[in-house]
Amino acid sequence: MGAVKQAEADTGERKGHYLNVTAGDMEEIYRRAELAKELGSRIIMVDYLVAGFTAFASLSKWCRANGMLLHAHRAMHSVMDRQQNHGMHWRVLAKWCRIVGADHLHNGTVVGKLEGDRTSTIGINEMMRATVIAKVENCPGHHFDQPWLSMPGMFPVASGGIHVWNMPELVSIFGDDAILQFGGGTVGHPWGSAAGATANRVALEAGGCASSQRRPQPARRRDGHPQVRGASQRRIARRNGNLERHHIRIRVCGRTRTKTLKVSLAINARFKQDLLSISRSGLPEKTFRVSRSDQNEN
Repeated sequence: MGAVKQAEADTGERKGHYLNVTAGDMEEIYRRAELAKELGSRIIMVDYLVAGFTAFASLSKWCRANGMLLHAHRAMHSVMDRQQNHGMHWRVLAKWCRIVGADHLHNGTVVGKLEGDRTSTIGINEMMRATVIAKVENCPGHHFDQPWLSMPGMFPVASGGIHVWNMPELVSIFGDDAILQFGGGTVGHPWGSAAGATANRVALEAGGCASSQRRPQPARRRDGHPQVRGASQRRIARRNGNLERHHIRIRVCGRTRTKTLKVSLAINARFKQDLLSISRSGLPEKTFRVSRSDQNEN
């Protein structure tokens, strides 16, 4: 929670961390939930299918009584809904989650590492968010209207193997009022986690802007869409000051030969001294050794 508070101080935005309270018995779940509350967390997480029907209902009541948001993870769902001739459909488990009460619920990704039918996922997204009644025509895959009366809706969550290149599809599938969670898609950025978070946010803002203006989503391109690339450069410039162009020599060592590449980087003044301190010439060298497997792949 110290990191959460530091991030809030640095950005001026509300931040949070899903403290997982899933445990082997209800007493331990309550103990972890109370600890999260004492630490100042605004939200907790539970694997609601693993915890079970009764435990999830009890925790949902505790969260409402204590003003805590509840993030429902669907671990173990495939045991119940993956077989086509056995069990139940995921939309049934999602409806049950809303009836009991949660604020967020994972609903697959379609385009990430999780399998899922696009049409069915869109229908369940709408069913989770509908305020009064979920109409069949707005919820593909449903056969009957679902009246929700005064039962609050939930935010559908996309999480699992998604990254910035998936953003156009994610905006199209999940639309507004959704939660997109990037784990490896953030920390895996070559410039670090902060740059990964910036890239995700810029891509989301660009995709959301295109969607609201009824424009085509930015295409998925290896060199980056101009709309996304330009927005990213402007955001970085606003946050870190004006960018300057510098060059770095990269020496790639293979089994039979060594090749030197000259790479141009845009950096801000804050990192300029760090860059120049590596080499007095201002052109530092970085050596990468390429293995046989890497050469075969490339």
